[in-house]
Amino acid sequence: EWYGLSLPRSICYGNASVGLIHDDGATFNGVRLAALQVALLIGAKKDNGKWGECPKAEDEEYLTSSSKGGRRPCLSECSRMSIRDFYYRVIDDHEVCWKDTPKAALQDNVVFPVDFYKQFDCDACHVAEHIKNGTNGPLNCSLSTINRNVNPWPTTTESPWHRAARRRERDGYRRHTTTVSPYQECKQRCCRFVRIKDSVGGYWDCWETRAADGTVCDSQRVCLDGVCA
Repeated sequence: EWYGLSLPRSICYGNASVGLIHDDGATFNGVRLAALQVALLIGAKKDNGKWGECPKAEDEEYLTSSSKGGRRPCLSECSRMSIRDFYYRVIDDHEVCWKDTPKAALQDNVVFPVDFYKQFDCDACHVAEHIKNGTNGPLNCSLSTINRNVNPWPTTTESPWHRAARRRERDGYRRHTTTVSPYQECKQRCCRFVRIKDSVGGYWDCWETRAADGTVCDSQRVCLDGVCA
């Protein structure tokens, strides 16, 4: 039994038509569960192979395949048919709330998380660091030094060696330019330049995190939950 989730096919029936979710306010981790709750409310069946439900597809983790929401952000054909059947069965009822004109909570809100982060000069690296550190209070990406254009070769320490290093870095970038998305694996590289105390220059400390949903991974797809979909 899926405890704590919406009662199936209860969208228009008083106190039963409710769904509760939790979101951390930074990574949009409540979106999948919100979609699952809505799907159940409007008549989707569970893809768990039990009596009266849809067959379980071992290789296809659809939205209604688990109580946490399957990996694929879509419904199986069986679940879609269940919604259609429920709709046409109750559409003539004068109390059906599906006849109401829906209103968006946020008008014209069609952006992905990656676009939302950009509005605040953030990316997935800043958000991941904020969650990892357990920082209290709002996220302020402007204070982070991750993925910032830091000059590792200060002009105050200019020398032939520094100039040669900059030239090698610049020439290497030109030789390896490409039109292929760097997010094909839906991973984002996070780098912070660490200066060595009382020494010239420093080093780059780099790691990877999951790319934000909506990050372009090829010409026709974007990253969703860490998968190029």
